[in-house]
Amino acid sequence: MKTIRFDWKLTAAHPLSVQYSRHPPGVSARPADMHSSVHVGILIQGDTAGVHNGEKITVREGGIYLTAPWEPHQTAGSENGNRLLLITADPDAVANALLSGAEKLNQLYRIPPAERLKILNTLKLSRARCRTMIRLVQEPETPERELRLWHAALGIFMEIALLEFSAVPDPDYLRLLPSLRQLGNQPLPVARAAELCHLSESRFAHLFRRVFGMPFARYERLYRLRRAADEMQRLHAGLKETAERWGFCDKSHLSKACRKYGLL
Repeated sequence: MKTIRFDWKLTAAHPLSVQYSRHPPGVSARPADMHSSVHVGILIQGDTAGVHNGEKITVREGGIYLTAPWEPHQTAGSENGNRLLLITADPDAVANALLSGAEKLNQLYRIPPAERLKILNTLKLSRARCRTMIRLVQEPETPERELRLWHAALGIFMEIALLEFSAVPDPDYLRLLPSLRQLGNQPLPVARAAELCHLSESRFAHLFRRVFGMPFARYERLYRLRRAADEMQRLHAGLKETAERWGFCDKSHLSKACRKYGLL
């Protein structure tokens, strides 16, 4: 099975990553991931279950799910196994390309995951569109292939943006974004995060737990842990250097945390 990268290093010139993978039946115990990119997952075959923002969701064959920027999400497993087409994109690049449709996407991002999934269940993507993307993913990497993938992915984002829905977005999601944009390779104290959002520490803590399903301190630590583990997997970086770079006390501290969540 292809290893999934948790930091896609998306840029203005390369705003997209598309992966097509197969997963056997079973349960996954990996911790939640969170990042500024947006996911669109399309179930080509089978099923998948996950936890997004603390809410359990299940997607069946032909279904589609959308993971908002900075939303904690993890795969809980698959009952029968699956084939999944996963689009990961820079939300700013998508918004710029969709023009007025960007506001509809922003509204969807701010709707709770389970309710968002119900809205997306009304969308029926054509099999031909999905087959085209799968074929492109399997071709050798070239600038032309990347351009075609971007064009195909934008078509899917456009169909999502054209959906009609009346759900009310959560305004507190936007209030918390300034703290998330400051996440990096060193610990970010709760007091500083609250200050960035122009909220008292107690109010910030209450809103963050309600919106993201966990305390900010845990979210922030998981973010650094995932980035550190990804760096070690992709770059074969050493424990000591990675611990120093990502704000962990020492290599023993980082190693224990990674083993706890099955990341090593």
